[in-house]
Amino acid sequence: MSRHATEWAWKTNPGSSSLKLILLSMADRADEYNLCYPSIERLVIDTSLNKKTVQAGLVSLIELGIISDTGERKGATRRVRVFSLNIPKNGNIPKNGKLNDPKNGKLNDPKNGMQNQSVNQSYNQEKEKGEETGDLLPHDPCANNVIMNNFVPPGGIGQFGKFVMHELWTPSDDFIRLSSLQGIHLDRQPTPQELAEFRVYWMAEGKAFHHAQWEQKLARRLLVSRQNKLTSPDNNVPHWNSPEAWEDFL
Repeated sequence: MSRHATEWAWKTNPGSSSLKLILLSMADRADEYNLCYPSIERLVIDTSLNKKTVQAGLVSLIELGIISDTGERKGATRRVRVFSLNIPKNGNIPKNGKLNDPKNGKLNDPKNGMQNQSVNQSYNQEKEKGEETGDLLPHDPCANNVIMNNFVPPGGIGQFGKFVMHELWTPSDDFIRLSSLQGIHLDRQPTPQELAEFRVYWMAEGKAFHHAQWEQKLARRLLVSRQNKLTSPDNNVPHWNSPEAWEDFL
């Protein structure tokens, strides 16, 4: 699928809704050279139009100059026509030739964007650019981030990726229930002080985990710390104004 071809098809007005549907279906199957070869049966399924309407629509699109029959044939019977979408040259998308041909510019050149790069490549290139200019990448607490090439980006709840601990992180609303499913039974949500202590400790560590893993670590820490407080000698000291506190003086 060519995103460029699809965007072009949406902006093109062939004169009727049936022609528009056919063009959109063809653009959805175009390659990087703006070529496509859907069968008549495929176009019928995509558009819900009958076979004769699709065949007539292809002829109309050719007459309008919106598409062209390249003369090439595909398929087992060599009867499926290969069409070229007549997309005007615009920026780095040539009508013919390679997308990354130096004559037409490279899509992966930072000046032209990074359409063909992976997420890791795009992110790292932006990171390198920020290091050169001194501009830091924006901190987005709501971003779902992952570890990319051993670089842990700043992030937030990150339920679909790992992220480092930060001062805005909070467990989910069903934290208590999820903890109990793991055998960690807590009677209440973490207090602001408990949560702050947890954040500070792991922010210093700089390690990255999934959101569920952070919640598991928090639950274990709360269980241990609360049990320690219950068994602490300080908890066995009676109140100063209780009968037990004055027992030795009576």
